[in-house]
Amino acid sequence: MNKQLIIYIIKRLFQALVTFFGIITIVFFVIHLIPADPIKIMYGDGALSKNLDRELIEEVRKMYNLDKPIYIQYGIWLRDFITFDFGNSMFDNRSVLDKIKESIPLTLTLNILSILISLLVAIPLGVITALKHGTKFDKVSNFVLLVLYALPTFWVALILISFFGVTLDILPFYGIVSDNYETKNFFAKIIDIASHLIMPLFCYTYGSLTFMSRLTKANVLDTLSQEFIKTARAKGLSEKSVILRHALRNSIIPLITVFSTLLPSLIGGSIIIERIFSLPGMGLMMFDSIRSFDYPVIMTVLAISALLTLLNILLVDILYVMINPRISYGAAEN
Repeated sequence: MNKQLIIYIIKRLFQALVTFFGIITIVFFVIHLIPADPIKIMYGDGALSKNLDRELIEEVRKMYNLDKPIYIQYGIWLRDFITFDFGNSMFDNRSVLDKIKESIPLTLTLNILSILISLLVAIPLGVITALKHGTKFDKVSNFVLLVLYALPTFWVALILISFFGVTLDILPFYGIVSDNYETKNFFAKIIDIASHLIMPLFCYTYGSLTFMSRLTKANVLDTLSQEFIKTARAKGLSEKSVILRHALRNSIIPLITVFSTLLPSLIGGSIIIERIFSLPGMGLMMFDSIRSFDYPVIMTVLAISALLTLLNILLVDILYVMINPRISYGAAEN
């Protein structure tokens, strides 16, 4: 790794750090300015809350620093967050860190698998449709991809559950393991988990796969019309060499930029998918926390999501300048 790249990474890390604290600051004040009382939501605002000891309610407020001005609450939360003290959930008084440790592996696994599948399928498909531009295969694939791209995720999830889960009864659609999971052997457990993830993973993937394959096709078609491709062919290079070494390398650069938008969109979409399929991931935890205004969980999950998004963008920037030698590190920062 050369010195220039190291300096560039340090600068981008500093920028990401400043952006991160800006994001969590704005999110904190926006959430806490919402006119809702989490204590009333937690205990109920009817007869139950009236029968509760008012002193007990005030003790709960003090426990979560809700009796203090909002700027003091922010200072306390930021101090604790920097020291990795994420507090306890207002809903069940469990450690927020423990809840995240339980939920984040599933969400990250689904997101990473979705991105890998999108890249492994979309790029070859985009290249093939570009090379077969105007043929029947191109027209049929374009139609199928456009139809998939237009379908909302929640509707696709419900259709999959209705058809494969209920009508055919060949795929499970609730949770991540079956009731008899513990009685199965090692390979049967892997198959059981995989079968539970097929439909959610499809819902995660089809939108980004469609978008990226269409973008790959457009980039390849544009690259194939460039003069340097004509020159490469004139030199007698094989068509395979022209496509793989010249056309694809230059066509993939815009895809790297688009790649930076995949992780944020998938994390946001996980709330819907995990809720529908009852997957114990960050999305479902976030959904339940928002319903109960569980401030410690909401802020921690949003902070982690922001951090993952910024790291993803940083990785894309580094890959961009490494793959395209014509772009300087200074230009990449602008």
